[in-house]
Amino acid sequence: MPDTVKLHLDPDYFPLMEGYKLRYHHTSTEFEEVETVEIQITDLRAFREDAQATGILTRSRMGQPVTETFKIRKTAKQVSTDGGILKFTRIEFPMPPVVGKRWIEEPNVHEIAALDAAIEVPAGKFHRCLRVNTFIAG
Repeated sequence: MPDTVKLHLDPDYFPLMEGYKLRYHHTSTEFEEVETVEIQITDLRAFREDAQATGILTRSRMGQPVTETFKIRKTAKQVSTDGGILKFTRIEFPMPPVVGKRWIEEPNVHEIAALDAAIEVPAGKFHRCLRVNTFIAG
């Protein structure tokens, strides 16, 4: 009987797939309500080590949806967005993600805190999640 071969595949913390939807609830000190945010990936263009897509961002607070688009780019060095919920160009995380890796986007400092975080939400419990800590104004 042949030996069993186990493959170790690193998780893709931000898969760019046409039609892929992400939905989450967002709270902020800027408003009292809980906002529902949905991002749908469209217009995917993939190359060897580079992928670009459009994100359709819909924010809904108190039943009032607001939709806008932004650009997403994934390279061998990083995942970045131009626009999105924060309205500016930013590095979401470096590639490959490594615990302790820091990057600065003035005035904030970001750090990969975990590659194996667990989170439980209404959709289920998820393991091996990427957690990024952001230190606002350093």
